[in-house]
Amino acid sequence: MKMKDGTTRGGGLCLVSPGLIEVEGKIWNTRPIFIWQGQLNRIEIRPSNSEEVLWTFDLQDDEEIVDYTGKKLEPGDTYYWRVFDSTSSADFFPTMRITFRIMDMEEHEAITQDLAKLDRDLNKQGATKEAIALAKVKFFAERNLWSDALSEVFKVKEPSIELQNFRSNILQRLCKGEEN
Repeated sequence: MKMKDGTTRGGGLCLVSPGLIEVEGKIWNTRPIFIWQGQLNRIEIRPSNSEEVLWTFDLQDDEEIVDYTGKKLEPGDTYYWRVFDSTSSADFFPTMRITFRIMDMEEHEAITQDLAKLDRDLNKQGATKEAIALAKVKFFAERNLWSDALSEVFKVKEPSIELQNFRSNILQRLCKGEEN
């Protein structure tokens, strides 16, 4: 996993996912989870070819993970993830803008089918929610879909101590730019 140029690291803002840790600049999830470290006040999603705002989310203090709850993003389309460190209309310029793309429909459907099979198989085996999430992390990582893999890590509602530590450590490593 490598960071793309232009990513802010260190003591300031560190936008992790989606779109920053991708090998091919694409993600699978049409409802991504936004993950960062640092202080933000607002997130906006826009299509790359329009100024139309598809979704806005005003953040609470110390929030660093948000589920996208807007209209499903379209496979094959490219979007901007714009972040703001102020909600004041007088001082309302984006702090950063990151591009991410939902993979093309054919690839998206193939992965959706493979994930459904993985989920069915693991449920038949009686796997825990955390075990299923970790299997999906591996599934996405094997396909270099790092934002999707990381999203699975953060979807687990009641993580074990080990998973909580992994979450913390992976964000620290990504935001400090340490080599994996």
